[in-house]
Amino acid sequence: MKKRNFKPKTCERCGDVFKPTGGHAKYCCDCSIEVSREKQLDCVRKHYKKNREKKLEYFKKHYKKNSEKKLEYNEKYYKKNREKMLEYHRKYKSSKRDSKMFFRTLAMTSTIADSK
Repeated sequence: MKKRNFKPKTCERCGDVFKPTGGHAKYCCDCSIEVSREKQLDCVRKHYKKNREKKLEYFKKHYKKNSEKKLEYNEKYYKKNREKMLEYHRKYKSSKRDSKMFFRTLAMTSTIADSK
């Protein structure tokens, strides 16, 4: 296969002269990376704006449908692993405020599970 030699071009973004690797190259190596990131971000933003309402509706339905299952799973998990979690928390989490919140939530979940 014949190797192609392209004439040097000037980058449309920064104005530097570069040797293109393809016939349709517009940007130098550094600028092409930045331009492709910008284009990708622009596409993601457009997609988000276009589908935002659909996504919110889906999550609302999903949350309503699975909230009870999630609560049941959490209660079972905390019941089963309560001692292990307490031991882990005593070893690795020393902050007083965090530990108070942790123990309160753990106590609340265990009383909810016991009442059922």
